[in-house]
Amino acid sequence: MSGFSFNPNASVFIPGGVQARTPPPPPPPP
Repeated sequence: MSGFSFNPNASVFIPGGVQARTPPPPPPPP
């Protein structure tokens, strides 16, 4: 993620980069 953090397109494929830009999805129902 350190090498792709500068690329907005590459960060989309990285879970950490996606959550950093958008809020995480809601937890699944019990």
